Amino acid sequence: CQLGMFYMNGMGLEQNTEKALHWLEKSAHQDDVCALSFLGNIYSGLHHLGPKNHKTAFKYWLRAAELGHMTSQAVVSLEYELGTVVPKDYEKAAYWCRKSAEQGWGPAQRSLVSMYAEGRGVQQSNISAYMWYMVIKDLQSEEVYAAMLEEQMKTVSEKMSPEEIQEAKQQADTWVDNFRKQFSYQ
Repeated sequence: CQLGMFYMNGMGLEQNTEKALHWLEKSAHQDDVCALSFLGNIYSGLHHLGPKNHKTAFKYWLRAAELGHMTSQAVVSLEYELGTVVPKDYEKAAYWCRKSAEQGWGPAQRSLVSMYAEGRGVQQSNISAYMWYMVIKDLQSEEVYAAMLEEQMKTVSEKMSPEEIQEAKQQADTWVDNFRKQFSYQ
């Protein structure tokens, strides 16, 4: 992936998009998640490098997602939710969103709050929605993320008993503690 990126950005080598794509493709065929994700971005048109091919972009993102790349998992989730490249499938959207959220990707965590609150692709669960909201409040350094969900969480919490709120908080605390241990996150 690095050689492709060097050619793409002209870092130590003459910038050459054709060679960059060649090396990125070689890396992608070896399941390099960096190359897979970057090729997904290229073919989606994010880097303005040649013709767009959203189906090819999705193919690369899906493979990177299958290999555990959290931002690709979030992109695949969004593609299933929007249904622009693949048929809408809220269950698959929620599956990939959860995979990404479990690795700490903030945008996926915020999407998961809404999915649980609305029952979109998952069984509706105020406890799970509130739990992920608490995770965001604990882990996200910028309060703006939690503030974006505050009104929705107010509506959700009004439907919850004090015991359910406490259960959600305990689940969030457990999740955050495990996440910090797993990723040595402070």
